[in-house]
Amino acid sequence: MESCDVEIYTELLRVQNCLTTPMYIETTRCDGQCYSEELLTDDWDAESTAQQHHRLVNCCSPNVTIHRQISVTCDDQQQRIIQYPQITRCECKSCRGRC
Repeated sequence: MESCDVEIYTELLRVQNCLTTPMYIETTRCDGQCYSEELLTDDWDAESTAQQHHRLVNCCSPNVTIHRQISVTCDDQQQRIIQYPQITRCECKSCRGRC
């Protein structure tokens, strides 16, 4: 059974040349399990009955991402806009043998 969903979590944000103390932001990531399989098949038409591995690997990956921004007050009281991606939808996608 596949379950691939958006998960909300807290990320540590370091802003170089702005904040000496890191801050935390709430953002998202994909979390879940997707169907994968590996099959060993025989090629009966080959001269030496060669066996081949067929791998189908699916990964829980972002499907829709938006860009968020927050305003940060730096240590010197200057305002900076920080942009970061936020995942809004996840799905199981083929990852061609690696996740």
